[in-house]
Amino acid sequence: MGITPDILDITIARNSPVLRTVAGHSFETITDAILMETGAEVLCVGGDSNVDRIVNGNDVQIKTPYAGGTNLDKGVVSYKCHKTHGAKSEAEGEEYYELAEDFPEFLVGLVSLSPFMILVLHNREIPRHTVFTGRLLSPFSISFHAHPALNAFDRIKVQIGKNPTEHISQRDKSLLPRTGQAIAKRFGLKEPISDEIILDTIFAEENFRIWDMSIRGFLRETVFETQVREHGGRVWETSAFTKQRSDKADGVLVKKTDGAKVFFQMKGVSVNNCKFEEGIVGTETQLTRGRVNDHETRSRMYLKSTPPWNTDLQADFECLILALEPPIVDMFRGFKQNRRDDRWEFYAIPTDLLQSHAKYPHRVKPLQRFHIEKIQEFRINDGWFSQWSGTLR
Repeated sequence: MGITPDILDITIARNSPVLRTVAGHSFETITDAILMETGAEVLCVGGDSNVDRIVNGNDVQIKTPYAGGTNLDKGVVSYKCHKTHGAKSEAEGEEYYELAEDFPEFLVGLVSLSPFMILVLHNREIPRHTVFTGRLLSPFSISFHAHPALNAFDRIKVQIGKNPTEHISQRDKSLLPRTGQAIAKRFGLKEPISDEIILDTIFAEENFRIWDMSIRGFLRETVFETQVREHGGRVWETSAFTKQRSDKADGVLVKKTDGAKVFFQMKGVSVNNCKFEEGIVGTETQLTRGRVNDHETRSRMYLKSTPPWNTDLQADFECLILALEPPIVDMFRGFKQNRRDDRWEFYAIPTDLLQSHAKYPHRVKPLQRFHIEKIQEFRINDGWFSQWSGTLR
């Protein structure tokens, strides 16, 4: 990818969706380290299964606390255990909740690593939904101080030692100091989580989604923002400005010449929609949630121009920043021996040149295709980067 450890560190630590995912799965890696130190037999499952580990023959799901329902000062910890695939809310059906009979025998839930408090909850101790009684309540809360599941590792045939977390901290110079400290803070630790724990988590095969669906996308934004800063500019948060639907854009650039504000949306390529041998670049230009319709708030399609139902609204962004990371560039152009960090390519394509949806011409078509040679006029160079200001007038 042509990045430094610092770029990776910033990407994880400063983007809450990435940090939340990495931290959650890091607890699985930490749990592995703690259990294996005792000689326990630990089998990683992960992937799409609701079983994360098989520990000494016991099916286990590993959870970090749900912050919205947790108050450690009051002795209450909360967890979510609904399905991550399928229905997205109770309104879509009771299938949103896990069937108790399909859930693993044990839930190993983090409370804190310092002091060391982990709940080993049996399936029957997890609260059931009051209406769908055969399904697990999610989120649910537990008063943990006097709970029989607190540090009850004997339930999964494990004997924990006196200092179970002594091998998970980083005590020398770290490659990922921000990430290590941010995860440690979430777990109640003073010393940062080790690089080894973080990297083992990211590159575990069963955790492929961490890299493929989280880190890789946010890396594009970090690399882009780094290049803007190196040329004296700054990428501004959309919330700093009053444009309606500002959450539909990824950032704002301010021109040095006249202070004009340019909202942009960044996208990477959709590999399945590319034809590399023909030079066809495909990218999905839509939100991750919603429907393909013209609803004001529930549509997943971006506004390209003023909609007929609200003449006060305008396009969600002025340009699409299309990011091609080095491996993608190599697939279109053939591998070259120059430095990989020079192989990043960004294209600033004006929104009005994007294809419109056939039924809703004021919205951007969810899938855009370009020929690599025909978009070279939009390729970002040093001159383009240099036009943006680092301050507001």
